[in-house]
Amino acid sequence: MTSYTTLSHVTFDQSTPPATDDPMTSVSGSPITGDNDSDDERDVFLHGENLKHISSLAPGITYLSVLVVLGLVGNTLVFVVYYRRYKPSVSRVYILAMAACDFLNNVLVIPMHIVGVNFYVTFYATWCCRVIHIGSVAFLLFTMAILVAVAVDRRKVICTDRSHAQLSVRGAYKAVVISALLSLLWACPYAELAGDHIITFPHSNITGVGCAIADKYQHTAFAMVYNAVLALVYIVCVTIMVVSYARIARYLWQHQATTTTLSLQSRRTFPISNPSRASVKPVPARTSLMLFVFTVVFIINYLPSLVILEADQETSEEDLKKNVRFIFLRWHFVNSVANPFVYSFFSCKFRNELTRQPPGIWTANCNEMASL
Repeated sequence: MTSYTTLSHVTFDQSTPPATDDPMTSVSGSPITGDNDSDDERDVFLHGENLKHISSLAPGITYLSVLVVLGLVGNTLVFVVYYRRYKPSVSRVYILAMAACDFLNNVLVIPMHIVGVNFYVTFYATWCCRVIHIGSVAFLLFTMAILVAVAVDRRKVICTDRSHAQLSVRGAYKAVVISALLSLLWACPYAELAGDHIITFPHSNITGVGCAIADKYQHTAFAMVYNAVLALVYIVCVTIMVVSYARIARYLWQHQATTTTLSLQSRRTFPISNPSRASVKPVPARTSLMLFVFTVVFIINYLPSLVILEADQETSEEDLKKNVRFIFLRWHFVNSVANPFVYSFFSCKFRNELTRQPPGIWTANCNEMASL
């Protein structure tokens, strides 16, 4: 879970002594130059490095910018439609929470990553660097917590007597608030871990400052243990989701088999009766499928970052290769954009409410729970 440990994701030559060991390094961590380099030359050089980095990552910056626009529009529509058009329910609470989380991710975290790219070697605002890392991890943990709550809630609703199993709406709100506070608390160590990363350049005594894990915590036990704990939390949450939906799938398969058997028996015994009367309790399969897709999208979107994170990157890497790596390391941001499309695909009621059309415009049968 160290996908937020650096904004640039560039590894520099570690054989060069850290600039912080140089007695000429300023206390503030700002870049310094030797006696032969003027401040103007330093500023021009670092500005040029920023421009080179921006130019080489233009496709990656465009990718993040598109996500911001789509996420702002999509999540705003989801929140407004579900808040104004759907009656209170546990599922509505969770959907509103995810929409709010994704919206804030698009408003705060992704734009700050774009800022980090633009100030690649002149990121002097340490507080902003810490906010980026804390926000990234907090939103990730909050999303996982909500998806775990959704998976457990769906399992209770479907696999048990729903009249006694499901949380109340008030209980769901409490769960969301507790999840948000715990997520923020778990992300707080980045207030210490994140900070200035001194960047050196070959054949130059000029140094730059990037936003990453602070140099004093690079490869320390504190950083490694914390990231290992985050990875463990991710694995545990994903396991709970997978197990919950596996039980749901098993129950739905058995439910379908039972319904089919009872329907055939009813037709043989009472040819003119309504077969639906012989059915077992109704199951919100379509709603559960939509929420299951949320979970699958979440897991898939975070896999690229987890798989390629530890691979080293050379400073001389070609632009195409650099952009592919940049985009895949930030592929998890797609999760903040994807949910509105999932709603639109699976929920005909959402589509009808979104376009303010009467039921039946999009499909003849909106087979959904009345409570969602």
